[in-house]
Order: sequence, then C-alpha cells, then structure tokens
Amino acid sequence: MPLLDGRLLAVGLDHRWYLSEDDGRTFSQADGSLPQIGRIVRAPSGYVAYDLFGSHWTAFSADGSTWRKLQVY
Repeated sequence: MPLLDGRLLAVGLDHRWYLSEDDGRTFSQADGSLPQIGRIVRAPSGYVAYDLFGSHWTAFSADGSTWRKLQVY
C-alpha cells in the first residue's frame, strides 16, 4: 500500500512488514515495533489488515499511516 511519504508498505509471506523506497523495485524489512500480520486487503475506503498480533485483531486504515484496531470474533 502507498504511504503518505511515497514509500510502499507490504506484507511478506512470513507475516512481517516490508518497505520500499524505490517504487517497489526492492523491499526491506520494516524496522520498529510493527506487529505480525496475516494479510492486507484493499477496501473501497482504505485498507484492512487481518490477524494482527497472530490473533483475531483486525485494523482499518484510510491512508496506510493511521490505523484503527478492531477485535473481530
């Protein structure tokens, strides 16, 4: 997903976050305290991240930078 500063954020098959600063030509693992994640899906009004923290937590973001966490049962 595109971030506000022009970088791209993606999720790898290892459930970790990756960043690209060269329009998606290369990706490196994101630093920081980002949680493990199952997958990201593009929605009509933003993005939905599933299985945060390896649990039933889901988050929504309209812009890829600000996320709201939701618990889904």
